[in-house]
Amino acid sequence: MAQCVYCGAETQLHVNECPICVRCSDELDAGRQPAQTRASAEPICIETRPELTPNQRPLIEMQLRLSLNAAREEYRKAKRELQRTISEIPSGSQSPDGQTWIHAAGTTERHASRLYREAVKRFYDFVLGDKVPERFNPLAQKKDTR
Repeated sequence: MAQCVYCGAETQLHVNECPICVRCSDELDAGRQPAQTRASAEPICIETRPELTPNQRPLIEMQLRLSLNAAREEYRKAKRELQRTISEIPSGSQSPDGQTWIHAAGTTERHASRLYREAVKRFYDFVLGDKVPERFNPLAQKKDTR
């Protein structure tokens, strides 16, 4: 289990990839600086943003864009299938099969929607925030192997 970067308490909560306990997080949210009980005077956080070569950035962006486009297409396909399924079931129908088909199509659409939102977030985190996804980040991969 990770230790809070401020007080050293064990925590599972992470904010911006840094472990922080609920008490210290609440202090920050209230606009107060958490009390630091660690030996270090400032929070320690492993930097997971490697320096990218000029060739790496466009390649990572292209991979993220391809992933985003594929997720968008899957979402659109699932949404069309849900709409088609709903339109084929007579309104007011109490058919268990019809309800099962709509439920299955809805579940598929929600899953595709979640994957699409995650792809959008990864893309914009990289393009706007320079956050390198873990699969492209050797520093993050090393950190996970202990």
